[in-house]
Amino acid sequence: ASSSRSASVVVTSNAGNQTIGVTVTEGGAAILQVAPTTLSFGSATDTMDVQISNAGFESLSWSLAIPEDAPWLTASLRQNSNLQNGGADSVTFTVNRAGLPGGNYNTAVPVTSNGGSSTIAISMTVPPLTVSTDLIDFGALTQSANRTFTVSNPSDAVVGVGFTVSRPGTDVA
Repeated sequence: ASSSRSASVVVTSNAGNQTIGVTVTEGGAAILQVAPTTLSFGSATDTMDVQISNAGFESLSWSLAIPEDAPWLTASLRQNSNLQNGGADSVTFTVNRAGLPGGNYNTAVPVTSNGGSSTIAISMTVPPLTVSTDLIDFGALTQSANRTFTVSNPSDAVVGVGFTVSRPGTDVA
């Protein structure tokens, strides 16, 4: 709610006095501000922060919702019903790449309030596993032999790796 206040200012001088009326109106609606509105986690960053603030005069009540298509995303705070003028909340977003196949992941997080709405665009990448070779050639075996290859995981994500070695008529795991 807005309110008006009035006062008088008296200017005095050796040439006489003059009274000037002054009116100040305070107040106005809550105003939602969100910054930044884009988070790009890339393939290695796990946490990023967003500031949600109130640039208006009334108390701001806000909430955000993690979309169902983003179970890999969490937020440290999802609502505040009493953010005062000039106040700000820091929301930490965290991504979890564990168990996700390699690829790009994107979602949009809506922020709604009594002072407007905004959307936070969020993206992350899960790098694929890489193998150092496409073929391990043992040649004609007459005795046991060892061959080496490397499986690389360029991310911090924990992944399970299994191997199957086969030759015609026999499978060995």
